[in-house]
Amino acid sequence: MAELKSQVVPLLPLTTGVVLPGMVVTIALETDEARSAISAARSADQIILLVPRVDGRYARVGTVAQIEDVGRLPSGIEALVVRGLHRALLRAGVPGTGDATWVHVETIEDDAATERQSGLQMTRFGVMKHLRVLEDAGLVVTRRQGREKLHFLNPVPIRLIHDRWIDKYREHQVSALADLKHELEEMA
Repeated sequence: MAELKSQVVPLLPLTTGVVLPGMVVTIALETDEARSAISAARSADQIILLVPRVDGRYARVGTVAQIEDVGRLPSGIEALVVRGLHRALLRAGVPGTGDATWVHVETIEDDAATERQSGLQMTRFGVMKHLRVLEDAGLVVTRRQGREKLHFLNPVPIRLIHDRWIDKYREHQVSALADLKHELEEMA
């Protein structure tokens, strides 16, 4: 079962893209709202909540992130590097200092996912990369269903490989059985 932990953090809205746990990304600080959020996070524990904002509305789930570095892009725009730590449920705004928006969040520690991952010897990104290779080879077909991408084994190329390589070695066995059948029928 998922365990919930509560904390109050500054909010940085994302107008494009999503940051997931484990990702390290660079974000340009182009608005006063973004600069205020980073200033608030730097004065706290370098922790910030990254939440997608679409049509003026915040998503219900965001990613709590650690600020790794702050600097300037070659264009001169201030930017920061963040590392996604874990998912969090956005609850309510709370009073804070400065111009930043502070929010109450409940951290989601997904124990079930980590238990499943512990049995695997690769990360989710490694699995995604392997699936992409299998898809490019035509061994896996995909179907999008809403936000999910479902993967299915494509039996056609596997059957072609079987017919080309394995049937060649089974041909002798099959012909031997057919010869035996004919000999037994003649004896009867």
